[in-house]
Amino acid sequence: MATIAPSARRAVVDSIDAEVLTDLAELAALAGGAPWGGVFLMDSDGARRGCEHGDVFPLGLPPFEGTPCGLVLDAGAPVVIADAEVDGRFNDLADLTGLWSYAGVPVVEDGALIGTACVAWKAPLEGPVDDVVSALERIASQVPRRLELHRTQAALRTIVATLPDGLLLQDADGTTLMTNPAFSRMLELPGPEQLEGLDRDTMRELIARSPVGAQRLLERSAEVYASGHAIVGLDIELDNGRTLEWDFLPVEGAGGDARRVWHIRDVTARRAAERRAAFSEQRFQTLADAGSPTTAVYQLGPDGQPVFLDELSRELFNVANIGPDDAPDTWTRTLHPDDVDRVAANWAGCFERQAHYSDQYRVFSNGRIRHIVAEGAPIHDADGAFAGFVGTLHDVTDQLESARARAHSEQLARHEHQRLSDLVAGSPEPILSIGPDGRIAGMNPAALQTFGMTRQEAVGKPLTDLVAGADRAFLRSAVEEALEGGERPAALEVLACGARPRMFLSQLVLIPMRRMPVEERNAVVLTAIFRDVSDQHRAQLEHLKRLETERTARQAAEDAQAVLEERLEELHAVTRAKDTFVSMISHELRTPLTAIRAFAGFLDDDGLGDESPVAVIERNVERLERIVGDLLEVKAGIDPAVLHLEEFDLRRLARHEVASHAPSAQETGVVLTALDGPPVMVCGDAGRIGQVIGTLVDNALKFTPAGEQVVVDAQARDGAVVLEVRDTGCGIAPEELPRVFERFYQGSAGRSLAKGSGLGLSIALLIADAHGGQMDVSSRPGEGTTFTMTLPPAFEE
Repeated sequence: MATIAPSARRAVVDSIDAEVLTDLAELAALAGGAPWGGVFLMDSDGARRGCEHGDVFPLGLPPFEGTPCGLVLDAGAPVVIADAEVDGRFNDLADLTGLWSYAGVPVVEDGALIGTACVAWKAPLEGPVDDVVSALERIASQVPRRLELHRTQAALRTIVATLPDGLLLQDADGTTLMTNPAFSRMLELPGPEQLEGLDRDTMRELIARSPVGAQRLLERSAEVYASGHAIVGLDIELDNGRTLEWDFLPVEGAGGDARRVWHIRDVTARRAAERRAAFSEQRFQTLADAGSPTTAVYQLGPDGQPVFLDELSRELFNVANIGPDDAPDTWTRTLHPDDVDRVAANWAGCFERQAHYSDQYRVFSNGRIRHIVAEGAPIHDADGAFAGFVGTLHDVTDQLESARARAHSEQLARHEHQRLSDLVAGSPEPILSIGPDGRIAGMNPAALQTFGMTRQEAVGKPLTDLVAGADRAFLRSAVEEALEGGERPAALEVLACGARPRMFLSQLVLIPMRRMPVEERNAVVLTAIFRDVSDQHRAQLEHLKRLETERTARQAAEDAQAVLEERLEELHAVTRAKDTFVSMISHELRTPLTAIRAFAGFLDDDGLGDESPVAVIERNVERLERIVGDLLEVKAGIDPAVLHLEEFDLRRLARHEVASHAPSAQETGVVLTALDGPPVMVCGDAGRIGQVIGTLVDNALKFTPAGEQVVVDAQARDGAVVLEVRDTGCGIAPEELPRVFERFYQGSAGRSLAKGSGLGLSIALLIADAHGGQMDVSSRPGEGTTFTMTLPPAFEE
């Protein structure tokens, strides 16, 4: 026996319109010759829904339970009540409705009960009702079809509602049966719920009042309504600038009645793309006409046939068609025989894959072989469909011939360059190549041996680093003059720094090379040749000495004595002038300071110690005395000739300076150390070098906060002696680094709080330069500073 359908299946009943079942209810009453008939379904909540014919329930349909229809559902089979007065199951309804007999059958869908089809009479039945039951069963069998149709219509409405195109369905009189949101949106009309059921005139009035300006649409719709013919793809320009494509299709309804379908699409973007494509094609042909005389332009359609060929394309191939499907004896007739198969296969593959085409081949044109570089790119229309290829044919024959000639010239140049390189490499004299920045670009083996360097160490080093400090400015000026356009070789004598510790007198020849473009940064613009003339110069000095001796012997004793006395007098005059200057400075500056210091001793410090006015006066007097000494030092400079040169251990000297500054470091809370290691021998003035170390350590202590470190280290590195003073203090700003060795420069406000004259580092630089060395500094703000002094090592015996 069938059971009640689950609520999910009965959900379709919730939305069904009772009018869908009206004709079936009427048919049931007619089949039974009864005043009342009905078709009733159970919704998802179990309530009765449907349609009755006869209106015996003015107050609404009662529930199934407790009614004859409920008996039908309970039995799952037809139920007949011949006389309500005899059968007590129908007494209450009989009194209420005036109906005294009943016949009903179940409505079944997919084997499950969903409702009933029934009739009722106002008098008892007098005979069998088998024919009535059979008619009711036929009517009940129609209900599932109605429900399926309802489901299909609901699904169709859902699909139509989501379509991007606008749809409007009207009957033969123009009444709106159905529309979708896209139709309302494109014409700015009310929603589909408000449009459905409107007659033709009302709809036309709404469209006429629409702000989009669809008057043209109304005019054309009137024409097609009158003709009754279908119209497809008609463009309608709206006043708001949009373009709609309109289709009008007369159709026939399920019952044979006439229907009309409006279909509108917004094609504004597509039409704009088509206009751009047309403009692009016109511009393409214009560019082709104005192109390079060695570049041909072509366009092929999706079938490989030419859409556009310029004059050069036709000339190169001597054909009108150059598609991949053309016979070899037409479009390939000018191709070189060795290239035909490859080019044809490449073209066919690119068309099949719609991929970028690129190839290079040879053609016979105007009695010569020409080399062609072909390029092609697939193109697509506004809908994205493959529309063929556009591309270019570049005649690169002249370029290839020029490239071959250039390659030949370059090969000859390489041979010549190799020959010169072999000569330079085999030369016993040191030969260097110099770049436009005055730095070494290369050395021959003799130069590498002479200066004790590897090729990696040499490249990029300034040429001036190869001479002693006193000659560097002289050499720098000579190099700049040569780089500025000197046409003839320049020869000068310099003291060269060879492989440590050898220094030798050299005749340096600077030979300007041919002028190079500025952009050739690695170009060699100078050749430098170092010729060791130490022995020659020594011989010349000895020869001059012998000549001087002979000349002196020939001179009269009186003349020699006179010259000697004159020179002695000049020396005495210079000495006296120097003594006078020093005496004046001492009198003018130091004498007042001495007086201040003396009188400060008579003042009472009031028990304030270092903070007393007396202590302040004495500290400032000492500072002024140091400044006076520094001024004299800076003014007079440091003459290398007055240095007391000796060989000493730089590491030991550094430890001595660290020990002397230990009290100051302990007082400020800075950790001051000198690194241990083997002796580092250097030749120089130990007093002056110690002065530099003291200045660097003193500066480091000033700018290093408590708890941080100052480290002093000496070591031999890369053929030189290096002294480093590193601290972890406040550091120096990058923009101040280039000025730290300037006289009186004290840096930013934060660093200038430390006391000093601003001359210590300037004097340190003078001392290092007098020794043939250099000073460098590196720093990171907040991380610390490293001062480096580089000196030549001690000479080996």
